[in-house]
Amino acid sequence: MPLNQQLLFLLLSLLLISGCSTKPEYTPVPEHLINKVEPLGIPEIRAWGDVNDYVIGTYGETMLARQEAAGLLLNEDGYLKPANMLTLSGGGENGAFGAGILKAWSDSGARPDFSVVTGISTGAIISVFAFLGSDYDDQLTSFYTSTDAKDLYVKKSFLSAITSLSLFDTTQFESKVRDTINPELLAKTAEMYGQGRALLIGTTNLDVQRMAIWDMGYIASLGTPDSEKLFEDIVLASASIPGMFPAVLVNVEYEGERYQEIHVDGGVVRQIFLLPDEISITPALLPNPDRERNLFVIRNGEFKASYKQTELKLLSITGRSISTLLKYQGRSDVMRLYNKAREANMGFNMAYIDDDFEREGLSSDSFDKEYMQALFDYGYAKFQSGDLWKANLPGVDSKKLKLLKAAELPK
Repeated sequence: MPLNQQLLFLLLSLLLISGCSTKPEYTPVPEHLINKVEPLGIPEIRAWGDVNDYVIGTYGETMLARQEAAGLLLNEDGYLKPANMLTLSGGGENGAFGAGILKAWSDSGARPDFSVVTGISTGAIISVFAFLGSDYDDQLTSFYTSTDAKDLYVKKSFLSAITSLSLFDTTQFESKVRDTINPELLAKTAEMYGQGRALLIGTTNLDVQRMAIWDMGYIASLGTPDSEKLFEDIVLASASIPGMFPAVLVNVEYEGERYQEIHVDGGVVRQIFLLPDEISITPALLPNPDRERNLFVIRNGEFKASYKQTELKLLSITGRSISTLLKYQGRSDVMRLYNKAREANMGFNMAYIDDDFEREGLSSDSFDKEYMQALFDYGYAKFQSGDLWKANLPGVDSKKLKLLKAAELPK
């Protein structure tokens, strides 16, 4: 069953099972402590996605200090190296597209070391491998070409589903994630964090309806069993489709008391992100404003409107509506990044699944291995063709966007 129809089934099922399901014991965060609790008792581990707190000031300065200490800020001629940033969207099995791009990029010999990598949902999984570099391409490729739905989850019986918190048993997926995030991977992540690079993953805190942006490099650098579990929990939470995959409880603390927050797929709030929404990145506010900065956006999904005949049936109509909703949420999030890039005089480069991807004969089932292999090959070939990256948004009047942004800038 395609993902959109599964989501519909979930919504209809919830009407039947509301009030029947059981839940694990947990202590929710009281409202007055929402902005006071801290994961692992450390405030700098995360930021909210809708506010500007410590991120652009203190965090940016410490990143540059670490880059300079590691000898990575200047090139051999004494000039600032370009700052290349990569942001990866959600998209489920469509993450095979982004995986194919990264593999082709590595094989070309031109893939840069990214100063910042961000990920949401399936993009969160890709982001870990993308951040670590080409040495992890084999693991990334295997996940998106050798993994099938049966390797990730099993549908629960109706009776089992109504007494639990998800329609699928995702024990296999959870084990795969926890086995992959081993001490070696965490040590490498911590090493790159020490070089002034940032890996940021977004989840959705359901209690407060806000996105949390997690500093994964900092978490890895702590080097404790608790920090390893938190790292794993965040990746699992970011990829947890509400209702279908179980929500993840994240432990937080305040004055010695422990509570739990409920976190799910970051795509509930954003399909893609770079920084908290309210942060302004005009050159005047940035350290080294003349430094070359390039943003690469991989949208693991379509961007343009596309034609598909819709059957006059409940599942088809609702499924197509959900698909359209997610597509336009993703478009809006990419437009936000486009405006941010223009505001910062940053190079903008976007890749997305275009209408030249041949779907005929491919299964529409979620996480179908043949489909993901075809999409991986498409991303790989699209990069090789030299026609992958788009500097402007297709179907969007960039001049109007520019004028609108100029009107919004503070005088």
